[in-house]
Amino acid sequence: MSQRSRTGLNGSVDFTLEVSTWEGVNSVLLDRPQRAFRYADYGVPDQHTTFLGGNGKWLAQNPETALAFVQAAQRGYDFATRNPQEAAEILIAETAGMLTNPDLVRASMAALVDGGYLQDPDEPVGLIDDAMFANITGFLFEAGIMRGEDGRPLDVMPDVSNWFTNAYLAQAD
Repeated sequence: MSQRSRTGLNGSVDFTLEVSTWEGVNSVLLDRPQRAFRYADYGVPDQHTTFLGGNGKWLAQNPETALAFVQAAQRGYDFATRNPQEAAEILIAETAGMLTNPDLVRASMAALVDGGYLQDPDEPVGLIDDAMFANITGFLFEAGIMRGEDGRPLDVMPDVSNWFTNAYLAQAD
């Protein structure tokens, strides 16, 4: 067990970032309640937490492959949204025992779907909302978290409108 894990278990940690759909679910399964808060309650804008990233040069050279990959991932997320328990069983079966707690996988999948984490209503799976993206990057800039190649906080907010694209997504039915 790592030092970090021992520290977390012995009660000497005051705060950690959790993924509510995994650690939060696991705390319930283990009957070890934990307290959590929403970042938005402390001024942090809502944000996308999952995305597929790619190298711009590679994407320009391989648009068909990128399109096929993104849309296959979209179909997988859509399947998981519509069939959470079946998706959990597939994940358990295909990871060859890596996921040692099948109950956690099943409960996590239910939390993802019930909480609306996989898809917003009336939007294609995977859609990046430009206003949400601008809000979080603006917050990060104002907090001095966005840094240049020299490691120093940026002086000017960059144009982030080209940092993502929805062009590879299949549109909602």
